[in-house]
Amino acid sequence: MSTDGAPRRRKELEPCGSHAAHQRHVRAKEEACDACKAAHAAYVKVRRGAQLAALRLLAERHPGEFASLLEATRWEAGLR
Repeated sequence: MSTDGAPRRRKELEPCGSHAAHQRHVRAKEEACDACKAAHAAYVKVRRGAQLAALRLLAERHPGEFASLLEATRWEAGLR
């Protein structure tokens, strides 16, 4: 029920071949179908690209601090 007492409408599920459907497979502890695996791979690729772009921008704006953090992280990971 919603806060006003009316029954909630269910959202339509995204079809296989989408990131949401891949997440549904994962939550159900089942192997994702090929279409969902491909959609998830595309999602991860875009997300990783955005993360790398943000890191490049951060390194440009704060080069000293970025270099220090990178060195500390490498040290902690054993990449001396």
